Amino acid sequence: MTKYKYILTFPDGEEFDSMEEYGDDNCRGTFSSESEATDAALYGISCYEEGGEILHMSNPGDYPYDENSTDDVEFEVVEI
Repeated sequence: MTKYKYILTFPDGEEFDSMEEYGDDNCRGTFSSESEATDAALYGISCYEEGGEILHMSNPGDYPYDENSTDDVEFEVVEI
């Protein structure tokens, strides 16, 4: 049975692999279909955006926020 994972690449070049999120329980970082992995990646990007906005609201001097910065977050769905 084919499984999928996603890889997010942030503007600073850092990558996040869905399987790394769960450590030893890698099965939770895999998805049955490409569309499930895509939905999970898009959800992760929205959380990244929301977190940046919240940090900016709490302390704008230390956390500048550009609402277009999430356009730079890229994701790739990979068959494993």
